[in-house]
Amino acid sequence: SWKLAKGLYIVPVIMAYTPFLAGDPLVALRIFALSVFGVYALAAALQGCMERPIGWIERGVIAVAGIACLWPGDILVNLAGVAAVILFLILNLRKPLGAPVPP
Repeated sequence: SWKLAKGLYIVPVIMAYTPFLAGDPLVALRIFALSVFGVYALAAALQGCMERPIGWIERGVIAVAGIACLWPGDILVNLAGVAAVILFLILNLRKPLGAPVPP
């Protein structure tokens, strides 16, 4: 559970480095959506499980994707991170439930 609570440390950083509270509502909505993907990806990387278990290499890639989702100021980096998170989520959901976890 402590791994999932890491979002408590990420949210204040998001508020400090983005115009989440001072920007217009559409900007705040975009930052919120990107933050949801980023926090999900970082929690999955720390926990080692998305919807099914993931290996160490996948954990590293999903952590980089989560950081890309949270990177302030560059929408292309953010969108690349979201695309990677969605891709890994789809691939993870396609694995059978009892499949062995690769390293």
